[in-house]
Amino acid sequence: MRRGPLRVRSMEGQMRVFKIIATFVMLSALGSCSGPQFRPDHQNRDLAGELNTEIHDPELKAELETFKLLSEEALVWRALAIEFYKQVKDALEDDGHINHAELLLLHQNAEKYLSLRERIMKIAERREWLSSSLTKVTYEPGAGTHFSKRIGHPWRRAFLPTEVQTVVLDPTDPQGEKALTELKISLAAAMLLLDNYVYGIYPYFQNKHIRYLLNRDYSSTRGKLQEVTAEFVKASNRRKVAKAIAVIHKDLQWRAENNKVPQTNDDFFLELLVSESPTYRHVVSTGKFGGPNSMDYIEGIIQGDLRLTRRSSSFYSSKFFGNTLGLVQFRKGKLKKLPETEKQGIEAAMKPLDILLEKTPFRLTDRFIPGHWGHVAIWVGNEEELRAAGVWDHMAVVPHHEAIRSGRRIVEALRPGVQVNTLEHFLNIDDLLVLRHPTLTAEQQREYLIRTFEQLGKEYDFNFDVETDRKIVCSELAYVVFHNIEWPTQRALGRYTISPDHVAIKGLPGGPLIPIMIYHNGELLPDDHQGSLQVMLKMLLEEKYKELKEYLGKREEAPKDAAVFYKTLMELNHHENE
Repeated sequence: MRRGPLRVRSMEGQMRVFKIIATFVMLSALGSCSGPQFRPDHQNRDLAGELNTEIHDPELKAELETFKLLSEEALVWRALAIEFYKQVKDALEDDGHINHAELLLLHQNAEKYLSLRERIMKIAERREWLSSSLTKVTYEPGAGTHFSKRIGHPWRRAFLPTEVQTVVLDPTDPQGEKALTELKISLAAAMLLLDNYVYGIYPYFQNKHIRYLLNRDYSSTRGKLQEVTAEFVKASNRRKVAKAIAVIHKDLQWRAENNKVPQTNDDFFLELLVSESPTYRHVVSTGKFGGPNSMDYIEGIIQGDLRLTRRSSSFYSSKFFGNTLGLVQFRKGKLKKLPETEKQGIEAAMKPLDILLEKTPFRLTDRFIPGHWGHVAIWVGNEEELRAAGVWDHMAVVPHHEAIRSGRRIVEALRPGVQVNTLEHFLNIDDLLVLRHPTLTAEQQREYLIRTFEQLGKEYDFNFDVETDRKIVCSELAYVVFHNIEWPTQRALGRYTISPDHVAIKGLPGGPLIPIMIYHNGELLPDDHQGSLQVMLKMLLEEKYKELKEYLGKREEAPKDAAVFYKTLMELNHHENE
């Protein structure tokens, strides 16, 4: 006799069937009186339309630019949270409690985390359609990107939306590349959220008292971090992350094996942000990604292996997260290795209000900045020079006397805020440009120095908006201090911004600034004092590095010895001061 589709052998089995049928009836009734059945947003998306859109479409490009700003802000929040946790931990060990100022900062950090999380989560969710449980993804280079739909078994359709969509991703065609870019954005956002939780929230939850304060003490954060923790351990969320990691890991492996280097800064940024994530690296280092059961294996790591969070405090001192900011520094800057005599020559050759620009191609943050130059700072000089300018006893300068006497003479807007640092700290770079305003009056010099010191302590402006002076970004230092210069700006993401290259342009012929020295790729560029630095600056701004190399090869007669160069420069400075 032919066996039917369902065979019940026990009372327990009969009860299970009864419950299933009862549930089915109840769901049918609910569906009939409440309109169309709810489906997650990704179910309503037209995958054919998604895959046919150009990879560099304006919407995706704009979202990526927004995500860059958010990711940098989130990475800086993580660094500050780690440093603050050390402070809180020391206070608890010494006194058994934290003071009021530390309590306020604790809640401010929590509020900032929640705000960042909400904005990053929107990006992660908007581009997560490939990691949906109802989308089956196959990575097949050369197969051509395509998709198909499959309707599940009738019994299953009674309870769940089971229109399973199969997507074959081919990284060699435009549709596949765009889909992978979307998935990388979603995964990078998810990695930021996971990493920030592990490093910036979980350590506080290990302390019962701090956990209580975070969850109960302030209405703005009451219960919300507990909700975040619940989301962190939620199986469905981890499955999505596991699925995305498996696909992107295959893509990165394929690109590495076939020497497919990132074609744009955007590609490089996304791949680096994912691959340097502590969570991603933990998963990759824990298991293998080959074989038919690899997806299950990855899910097991992410869902079941809580060592990632339990051991989070050990990462603070490990090389796994040694660069604090998580902004990814692969090596030291080439100018860091300069002889001490040459560093002293650089310092002696500079004058107050010289503008310093640098490039650090070995840091992820350099990928955020358009153009050649990536950072701007202002040299304020030593005590003797500040006294000569008549500003040493000004109220904006007095709080920084000890810092200046200890060698801190560079004012710069870094991610933690505007601060004054040493040249040694600044020289962790590959390229250096020093610009000077040669026609400042004594009155202007005094005014501009005071303006420079007044920026100290301001927060970093993650919106890069020149129309506000409450917060400031590095290139805005020049914009605010040298207010008589007509600086070029550009409109981006609804606000006017100024980039380091906008500042450097003013050192070209006809501009109000002149280049005093240039280092490129760790080497001092020769100056014939007849306009050669401006010629080379123009090549750097236009990123014509091959032409620059050819130009340098033709100028063997120019002095290349650093000692000779700085001696000549100091003689010129002395002549100007007479």
